[in-house]
Amino acid sequence: MNRTKAMPILFFALILLMAFDLSPEKQFDKNEQILVSFEVKDKGQIDICNNFTINFVSDSKVYKSQVKDCILLIPKFPKKLKTIIIEFRFENYILKFDDIKTDWLNLNQKMNWNFKIDFPPFDEELNNETLNKEDLKMIYYFQFNPLERGEGIEIINPIY
Repeated sequence: MNRTKAMPILFFALILLMAFDLSPEKQFDKNEQILVSFEVKDKGQIDICNNFTINFVSDSKVYKSQVKDCILLIPKFPKKLKTIIIEFRFENYILKFDDIKTDWLNLNQKMNWNFKIDFPPFDEELNNETLNKEDLKMIYYFQFNPLERGEGIEIINPIY
């Protein structure tokens, strides 16, 4: 093949590569920066920086997050996916939260996600009055705190 015929083919291949960037970075939504913190009663705030994982589970499919420089990058989800299970993992801790709306996760702003574990005795004013406190072993909290605008959301998962 002579050089004049090869040049248009190489040029076309280069254009295709630029148009269809298949790098792993394209799998994550980079519109927001999510800082993640973790707190355990009687231990306080724990430094988790790059040592935690958060998985997003729907049916049998697992969408893995990525952590870079203590910032969480969440995966892109299919548009038809409306709710998801969030699984926070750090060392021996695994906190799960069911039926999280996917549109809560894409707020296009800087966020702080705080995961927290509370043990008895529970502060009366901090806990949901509808919880059955008898036989309650612990409470998992997942707090979304927007840093630019809007109000936060707190999800409570009682563990019996």
